[in-house]
Amino acid sequence: MPCVALAVLVHYDNSVRELLWTFSIYLEAVAILPQIFVLHYTKKIENLTSHYMFFLGSYRGLYILNWIYRYLTEMYYRQWLVWISGAVQTVLYVDFFYHYFKAKREGFGTDVMLPK
Repeated sequence: MPCVALAVLVHYDNSVRELLWTFSIYLEAVAILPQIFVLHYTKKIENLTSHYMFFLGSYRGLYILNWIYRYLTEMYYRQWLVWISGAVQTVLYVDFFYHYFKAKREGFGTDVMLPK
């Protein structure tokens, strides 16, 4: 519901198509929150799920590189809604990445564990 409210309040133009697109951008930015909450509640995440989350976060990182490239090479490329939503989504992954790399370095192998 907060994504719907934000899309109604902050969007580019008044078409229904644009409103739905904006809603999807906002929803994508926070869709990982339930998995992050489960990770913090259970203090572990299974190997397959951790790899899936890692690649989702990596995908977002590559998107940011694409935005930087387009900003530098395309004269009128400005998409503030997408950039801000992408930055929020990337920040949400930072804590997960920290625990993911720590678990891999410490040899957990099967699970990403958070400290209890």
